[in-house]
Amino acid sequence: HNIIFFLSLTSHNKMFEDSVKPADPSDCRFYYAGQADEEDELHEQVDLQPSNADLITKARSCFKDPRESDAGKSFEASGSGALLNKTTTQQLTLRPHQGSLAWRDLRYEVPEKVGIGQRMMQLLHLRKRKVKTILHGLNGFVPAGHCVAIMGPSGCGKSTLLDTLAMRMSGGIKGEILINGKPVKQVKNYVAYVMQDDALNGVLTVRENLFYSAMLRLPGSMPRKEKLQRVDDVINELGLAHCSHTKVGNAFFRGVSGGERRRCSIGMEMITRPRIMLLDEPTSGLDAKSARMIVETMVQLARNGRTVLCTIHQPSSQVFSLFDQVCLLSKGKQVFFGGIPCAIDFFNMCGMPVPEFANPADHFLESINTDFSEATSTAADSSDQAAAKEGDEEMQKPKPISVTAGWEVSPHKQVLLERIGKEQAEGKDVDKKPKKFETSALRQFTYLVMRTFWCYLRDPGVFWARIGMYTLLAVLMGTLYLRMNYNQDTIQDRISVLFFSVAFLCFMSIAALPGFLQDREIFVRERRNSYYRVLPYALARIVVGFPFVFIIAVVFAGISYFMMNLHQTAESFFYFLMVLTLALINSEALVTAISAIVPSFIVGIAVGAGLFGVYMLLCGFFVRVDNIPFYWIWVHYIVFHKYAFEGFMKNEFSGTSFACKNTAMANATNVTGNATASCFCMYEPSANNPCKIPGANILAEFKYDNVEKWAWLGVLAGMAMFYSFLFYIFLRFFNRGKR
Repeated sequence: HNIIFFLSLTSHNKMFEDSVKPADPSDCRFYYAGQADEEDELHEQVDLQPSNADLITKARSCFKDPRESDAGKSFEASGSGALLNKTTTQQLTLRPHQGSLAWRDLRYEVPEKVGIGQRMMQLLHLRKRKVKTILHGLNGFVPAGHCVAIMGPSGCGKSTLLDTLAMRMSGGIKGEILINGKPVKQVKNYVAYVMQDDALNGVLTVRENLFYSAMLRLPGSMPRKEKLQRVDDVINELGLAHCSHTKVGNAFFRGVSGGERRRCSIGMEMITRPRIMLLDEPTSGLDAKSARMIVETMVQLARNGRTVLCTIHQPSSQVFSLFDQVCLLSKGKQVFFGGIPCAIDFFNMCGMPVPEFANPADHFLESINTDFSEATSTAADSSDQAAAKEGDEEMQKPKPISVTAGWEVSPHKQVLLERIGKEQAEGKDVDKKPKKFETSALRQFTYLVMRTFWCYLRDPGVFWARIGMYTLLAVLMGTLYLRMNYNQDTIQDRISVLFFSVAFLCFMSIAALPGFLQDREIFVRERRNSYYRVLPYALARIVVGFPFVFIIAVVFAGISYFMMNLHQTAESFFYFLMVLTLALINSEALVTAISAIVPSFIVGIAVGAGLFGVYMLLCGFFVRVDNIPFYWIWVHYIVFHKYAFEGFMKNEFSGTSFACKNTAMANATNVTGNATASCFCMYEPSANNPCKIPGANILAEFKYDNVEKWAWLGVLAGMAMFYSFLFYIFLRFFNRGKR
């Protein structure tokens, strides 16, 4: 085993040595003595000789078409990519319009966070607004057919660069972004972006996820048969045929593996055959083999004519060798851009040669990581001072220059800028400008309704668990208030039942908040990639949610209403059912609106519980309407609990009467001071029957005698529309997906 391990390391190192012969540091004189790091002193201390023909030739070789190189041919002939290459005809079918991607002097700046006082001074122009530069003048060029890795320490700006190239950052972008050498305003219309988090519908199968991606994004004029063929082509190209009918998986279902899930995410963006694909950390969280398979997939996509650019963290030597080019960043500054052999040559010239048998990727990341340099600088300085005192010349060897500063005067940057300039000079307009949405809003609404319905039907966490809870609660209430009679002792019990039916059942809608927040992640990803408009999505959720809410209301009312012996007429039952349904729709709309704006589940629970608590407190049950202070009375009129509770009260007590309590005391008086012969009444008795309390008198006692119960249905419907509109506004303006 040791011999095999040694031979594998030797062959791996030989592969990089054969690709390019490291330049002699003395030829380029990349070393300098001293501690100066300023760029203005660099040119005085470094003589790089950018005219060196060998270095220029090697740098230019980094931008050749890999399909024409020996490495590209060996990739095609080897087992790498065999998972994807089914037939040559299929590759040609999937080949998109080629397009290169370039960026010149790309910068991104954000305003520094300041306190309220400093912010006020900035608004009054008393203090200049400070900005923080995240990306410092980056350059890059990715020809069609290339797969490029963006690497660097954590926080160096890898994801920011990717989001900037996709135009997903909010303001502060400076520089040029070119496609086929021409600037494009809406870059995101040409780019497919695969996020780091695989936000997929876990209850749908791999094929179903790809199917809905095709139906929502492919042109409406394309026949359905061709769309289904496109789905099959993508499944075969990504090697997902064996798991195409397996659910992706979520908290309730075990699904596909991590690598297959990641390939499904890639496939959903491949449906439109994009020219350029950007992937953020596609191998994070995967084992070594899965990571290699994902990168091989990306390389094969590039070989089929696409331009692929991804961020990657700590790749293995096998994975790293698959990439055509590498872009190295450190604290938002460019360290290198070019082929891997050129990168090895560059670090050799900077005095940081790749150690024998070492993974070049590990060496690059270790060399450019400055996060821990401050912690060791003090020890290094004291060591240098001690060496100087002892006169030890060996300990005072010249130090290699900073790779960031070396890049600024390197021939590789010179060749890169020349290549960008050449592409810009020879550039041609993109042959076809894609639309933001290829399908109509009606078609999007139709397929979103279908997808949402199947997700709700299969996911036990959205409605089915709540239906079970409501069923148990209905049985509990029915047995607790079993067959209430019409004596005055049950009046307060009936009022409590009506309030609880509104307040607690609506409050339990918060249980759906986690599912809504998970759906929001999917919505943000799909909106950023122009799957559909916001309005069809919002309407689809509202329309699909209605029958499930109605089922909840039917289950609860059908079980508890007759067990508790509430007002036993058909009109009263169906009115109770309608009011309960509208109240639940209001609570669902309110919870979805909250889920569209809160940053996390904990905040959503706090906001939702707080709002429902205020609504219950001011609906008129705990504090009677005439006792609510004037500065809170306005809240009483805008909570939907008020109209549902008052509608229940009017429905239950209209046309009913309750028997007073019999007493043996002669000439007893009731609470109103009216003398009765043998009855004690808690409310005003009837004028015709002193031992009966009409329901109308109970309503008058609570100031509900003038309630128009059918009008209150309209009010509840209007409030449900308002909360649904609020949900749409929050989705549209607070979930753009921009950083």
